Amino acid sequence: MSWNQRYYDALEFFFWEPQHLGKSKNPTSKLATPENVRRHLRKMEVTLNHQLDFFFELAPVVLQRKIFSTAFGREVEGDLVQFGNDVENYFELPINTTQPDLFFMGDRSVVAIELKAGSKSSIDQALKYSLLGLAADVKSGSDHQHYLGYIAPGQFSDLWKDQLASPDDLKQAMLDAVPSFSRETGTLDIVAHRSRLMRLIENMAIGYMSYAELAALLVQESPGISATSAAEEVYHKLLLGLANELGSELRKNK
Repeated sequence: MSWNQRYYDALEFFFWEPQHLGKSKNPTSKLATPENVRRHLRKMEVTLNHQLDFFFELAPVVLQRKIFSTAFGREVEGDLVQFGNDVENYFELPINTTQPDLFFMGDRSVVAIELKAGSKSSIDQALKYSLLGLAADVKSGSDHQHYLGYIAPGQFSDLWKDQLASPDDLKQAMLDAVPSFSRETGTLDIVAHRSRLMRLIENMAIGYMSYAELAALLVQESPGISATSAAEEVYHKLLLGLANELGSELRKNK
């Protein structure tokens, strides 16, 4: 058992008793047994997204930096603050304009992470992250170094329907698509800032980590079962819980 399983237990409770959320249970649902419910939950992209959100909120800065530097091949400068579901509202964008999975911002850097659990990504989705980064720059009044990372099973090339073999291929595809890219952006005038968006993408660092690579890093960083303090014991549980989740057969087979 781990903290991850406790998360699934909580979700399962509300599945069986949805009246607590003001909902009625679907009598025709095929998820009729606890085993089916848990299997379905562990196949969902959003549940892993939740767990990574919790993880980065709790993980020490030194580990956060190590994960980012491994994914991007360079150090991410400055301290970062993690945003939650209010990120679009904070940067004055209409709700669901960008729908980021993970978003961090500091005085010098902006880091966005897209999580995939088997589904394909798209150029349009990558541009949404760039748009959110642009909104962050405009609101703060300064240009940041921008990072766009992907965490997924398999290889980087597996993420795309298009023939994108590397981050450089993705960056070029994004630049090619900017002239025709448009969104409802509230008070942010995307046309007026189009050249700024191009520069943001040109200077963006794009990175990738597979589930296996992230799991291996977490195992390596864990103090192990011989932890000598209460803090180390909690840290061990945090890291190994996520590592086991990333390495589970249901996750790997998505």
